[in-house]
Amino acid sequence: QEEKQAFGMHDEGPGYKQYSSGNPEAGSAYAEHAAYCLNDSKQFSIPFTCLVEINGDMGSAQLFVHGQDAQITDQVLQEGTFSKDLQAMLIFDLLFINCDRHEANFLAKQLGIHRLFAIDHDACLQIGSGLPMKLQYLQLLSGSDFMEDLKPLFSSEAIAKYKKIVVELGISRAEDLGAWFDYVAAELENPDRKTLEQLAKDIMEEYENNYQYS
Repeated sequence: QEEKQAFGMHDEGPGYKQYSSGNPEAGSAYAEHAAYCLNDSKQFSIPFTCLVEINGDMGSAQLFVHGQDAQITDQVLQEGTFSKDLQAMLIFDLLFINCDRHEANFLAKQLGIHRLFAIDHDACLQIGSGLPMKLQYLQLLSGSDFMEDLKPLFSSEAIAKYKKIVVELGISRAEDLGAWFDYVAAELENPDRKTLEQLAKDIMEEYENNYQYS
C-alpha cells in the first residue's frame, strides 16, 4: 500500500503530496503530473503541477489555489465562462477516468468573473484498477446545452495528442487508455443524447461494465 501525505510548502506556495514508495503506479504523483501534462495547451482549468523529489521520495507539487470563495448558484451556472469551465472539466474527467471528483476537488472562484478550478488528479488514468469513476457534480449540468466550441478538446487531433502524451510519460496501459479516449470522443460527438448528465452517466456505465476490471 502506497503511503501518501500532503503538505503545504509555504503559505502562498504549492501544495506538495509525498508518495514515500516512489512507485509510479496508479494513485501516485505520476498520475497527478500526467493529468497536468495532458493539459498542455491550458485547455482545462488545472493549476500547474510538477514532480518533485525530496529526500528520495517522489511527490507532486501543485500550485495552490485558495479555497472556494463563491457559491455555485443557478446564476453562476448560467455564466458563459463558468459553464464552459464546468463542461471542460466534465470532458477531462470522462476522457481521463477521474475516480475521485468530489466537491472538494473543484473550486469556484470570483475573479471578476466566476471561474472553476479542477484540482487533485492522483486518481485519474487508472484504467482496469477496479475503482469506479466518481463525478459528484453531474447535477450541476442538468439542463445545460453542450457548448460546440469545446469540441476541439476531443477532436481527432486532440485524441492523438493525448495518446502520445500517455505513451511518452510511460503511463501504465497506455494502449488501453488510447482505446478509451477513442470511445469517449465518439460518444461526445453523438448528437442523439438529450442531456449532458445522461451522456456522462452512459459513459460511466460503459466504463463500469467493460473497463473497470479489465
